[in-house]
Amino acid sequence: MKTLKMKFFENILLAAACLFGAVSCGGLVDGVPDRPSSGSSERGIGYLSSISFGSSSRSILPSDLSLEEDIDEYVLTGELTGATSSAQAATTLEKTWETDEDSPAYTKMLAELSKSPPALEAGSWKFSINAKINGVSVLEQSVEMTVKKGNNSLNFGKLSESVGNGALNVTLSFPSDAGVKSVVAELLKPDGSTALGAQNLSIVDGNVESSSSVNYSVTPESGLYIVKFTFAIEASGQNLSQTYTELAHIATGRTSSAVRTIENLNTLYSISFNLTGGTLAAGTVVPTTYSPYQSVTLPAASALSKKGSTGFAGWYEGDPYSGNPKEEIAVNSSGNKTFSAKWGYEIDTVAKTLSSLGADIIVQSDGKETHCYFDQDGDGVADPDEIILGDDGKAFDFTGYTIYGGSQSGRTSGSTNVTVNSGSLEAIYGGNGTGSVTDSTVTVNGGSVNTVYGGSEGGTVSGNTTVNITGGYINNVYGAGDASDTNGSSVVNVTGGKIENLVAGSDEGSVKGDSTVNITGGTVTKVTGGSKDGIVTGDSVINISGGTITEVDGNKDNVTGTSSVNVSGNVNIGDKSAEKGIYLDSLDGGYITAADDVTGTIVLITEDSEKLTTGTVIVKADDDVDVTDDVTLVDTETEPHEIITDIGKGADGNYSVGQGPLSGIVINQYGTTDSESGSNPYNITSTFKPYTTDYSGLNLQTSVNYMGKIIVTPTWNETYFEGIASATLSGTLSDNADLSYGAALSDVTFDSNGGCKISVFTYSDYTEIVLKYVVNVKNSNRQVTYTFPIAISQLEGLTADTTVKVNGTDYTTVNGDYPNMLAFVIRNGNLDFVGRVNNGDMLKTTYSYQGWKYVINVDGINKELTLEDNGDSTATAVDSTSGVTLKVAVEITMSGDTPYLKLTHTINPNGHNVKLGAWTDTMVGSDDKVPIECKTWGYYLDGAIKLSLYLHDSLGVDDVDGWWYGVYNKASSNVFSKENPTAKLTGIDSGAAFHWENISGVQNITKTIRMSLSDSVD
Repeated sequence: MKTLKMKFFENILLAAACLFGAVSCGGLVDGVPDRPSSGSSERGIGYLSSISFGSSSRSILPSDLSLEEDIDEYVLTGELTGATSSAQAATTLEKTWETDEDSPAYTKMLAELSKSPPALEAGSWKFSINAKINGVSVLEQSVEMTVKKGNNSLNFGKLSESVGNGALNVTLSFPSDAGVKSVVAELLKPDGSTALGAQNLSIVDGNVESSSSVNYSVTPESGLYIVKFTFAIEASGQNLSQTYTELAHIATGRTSSAVRTIENLNTLYSISFNLTGGTLAAGTVVPTTYSPYQSVTLPAASALSKKGSTGFAGWYEGDPYSGNPKEEIAVNSSGNKTFSAKWGYEIDTVAKTLSSLGADIIVQSDGKETHCYFDQDGDGVADPDEIILGDDGKAFDFTGYTIYGGSQSGRTSGSTNVTVNSGSLEAIYGGNGTGSVTDSTVTVNGGSVNTVYGGSEGGTVSGNTTVNITGGYINNVYGAGDASDTNGSSVVNVTGGKIENLVAGSDEGSVKGDSTVNITGGTVTKVTGGSKDGIVTGDSVINISGGTITEVDGNKDNVTGTSSVNVSGNVNIGDKSAEKGIYLDSLDGGYITAADDVTGTIVLITEDSEKLTTGTVIVKADDDVDVTDDVTLVDTETEPHEIITDIGKGADGNYSVGQGPLSGIVINQYGTTDSESGSNPYNITSTFKPYTTDYSGLNLQTSVNYMGKIIVTPTWNETYFEGIASATLSGTLSDNADLSYGAALSDVTFDSNGGCKISVFTYSDYTEIVLKYVVNVKNSNRQVTYTFPIAISQLEGLTADTTVKVNGTDYTTVNGDYPNMLAFVIRNGNLDFVGRVNNGDMLKTTYSYQGWKYVINVDGINKELTLEDNGDSTATAVDSTSGVTLKVAVEITMSGDTPYLKLTHTINPNGHNVKLGAWTDTMVGSDDKVPIECKTWGYYLDGAIKLSLYLHDSLGVDDVDGWWYGVYNKASSNVFSKENPTAKLTGIDSGAAFHWENISGVQNITKTIRMSLSDSVD
């Protein structure tokens, strides 16, 4: 027996980890000589006098790299991001040092900083360093620091590898008598996808008679790769294929090279590892091939790590986490192997919490699920291999969870970073549940979050907290923590999105520094300075230069320092109808500073919520500031305003729309198309708030349970209502809109009271409609605008992704997490449905699971069709005599927990006059006499579950020409009946049918109905 002798070298293509040593040059790292007295005495000027890198070790793999000798160019840049004074010193910095025949760039850099340090204006700076070799950037890093008066030392820490290309060179030798006809090499990404395509290599005979070799040389981008060699072998009259793989790390500007020898190609199998976002320790021996004649030990847990994980939990072969964990490949194994790493996480599925343990975490939705990613490579992108998997190896759904940037149990420290791009969460804590973190940052770019805390829940933040909002919807935002302290400052930056309630500081804890809110865009209902029930010991500053803000409260009682509001730019503060705005008495000194060109509206309100409509107010502003009508601006800080009038409050104590021109509105959707007789109309405005004018955040939407006309009925308060300046409907057309048969929204008419009726044939072509009133206010030259966006529910959604067994047969259904299900199967030429309600048993809807039987009538002759399952949720049937074809597509969608089936029939009449119908022997569960009741939209089986057939006058349905139900043994002969019964059928072994007529031509014609499942029918 031949044996395979493999050399497993210590992984020559190792991680390009950049660990750099501290630089000590004549004491210049720890201290520098004093600056000249003339400079050191200047107010607010600092000097950059030294620079250092990292810790004690400095090496780079795959080959050593010396900062002092190998780097031939350093570029240092800096920019002032926040000044602390008005000193006349540099606000930007750019320095370049290059190696010459006298000195290396590194030595020149340190020498210049020591002898001639640049003078910089004191304040917050961002510095960047770029290290190059032959003009190619190989290392880089950026840091932020505060430049103080006098000497300053800049420490970049461990430099990171620059993004760029490196070189790979591998020579592979193998026996000349192995029968190798060709060798192909390719470079793969860690997930097995192609990085560089296949390359045919030339086989070179070596100096040793029994040896041949190939050479593979490429210059890929830096990163981790798998090098794969495929050997085509002809031996003993057989054509064979073998592979050899190596793990390679490519470093920018460096060369990774190796020489390998394969002593036997006959029994060689590859080993691949999916680290699922983890990393291997530098120097780890990674087996990449094996033979049946030896066992191979897999990398140990001590060699693996992953940011945000509680530890490595084993290697699993095949599908992620299936079977038992593996520690080795046993003797006598065969075949190529792929192993996936499983990781543990701090997840509480009962409390619904996830702790990031200080790792940068990205939250992002995928359809209806919310997924979380630990940003292992730090690129700010949610890469597929960084996703957090559950115990079943599938992406874990964190919808409704609370995310901690640190740890709920307080097991982590250091800085934290949480980013939300999309999805739905209950809460975010930038810090810990208990214990202390340094600085914390939370960024929300989209999605929905109930509450965001920049700081911790019960622990402390020893440094600063930062919250950045660029999009999404958030109910509550706190710049700091909950019942916790922030020892530094808290900052909230808002550039987009919608926030209901924003507090600069914490909920109940303290902020020991300043709390600052910067709003340049987005929509904020209320912004409050200071902390809610805690104290800000520094200043509370609210800067507003853009966006729309309804209410501003300085909250000076909870601020030890000064509470102020600064307004500039294009701003809209306050809602003239809602009587909200800036509360003067909540600010120290009772004034607002405003720059020129405030083009929006500033509404000014006293502490007792009485709006100033006339008189004089204290506003410190420059010239040309445009504020509310009849308010006089005074450039002074003297005594407060004069209260002139009280226009009244609503029952809830607020100045409300009920006390303005609009006193109420009802928007109903009825149960039948273009009819107002449907029972229990769906009230779209159930969340109506009388003191709100913009309903964009209330998620008004139609219901697929109600297919009827939309009727809008407003009521007006004659005390303030002068008249309707304009009433309009607009909307966003869907991709498949067809207005040829119906009117557009712009054609809908309003009555004299502002009411209107919108047909389903109109709104079904839109994804959103916007109702807008512009109303004149009595005895005033003001107008109030009310906006009601309404989302139009579509019958598109989930597709089938799970199967269930019913009486030994498989039915395709939606995800099993739903308490209500519809499932289908194409069997014996028919289409059958089963279902369940409220997590009950799966019940049949046809006798003995026989299903619906399709029939066509071609030129007056009935013919039964036999459906053939295509395996993709579609089935086809062909009438061999006439050539008429039918394709039935089944789609599953949901509205809340209500499942729907959409049946799309595509028929080609092939030049004949055709009718298409279907019939069944109905039965629900064990009830073979299931009652059937007619509705205006079709009929339903009134059994233990209610199977409704929407046959006409419904969204997304092509009206049938006839339907029938009665005694089961008459169903097949009544498939094309136009009896259209309306009486309820009870106590009879029942059957049912429906059909379309007058299908002709040579083109495909589509006919659609839908079915839904519920426990009751209106």
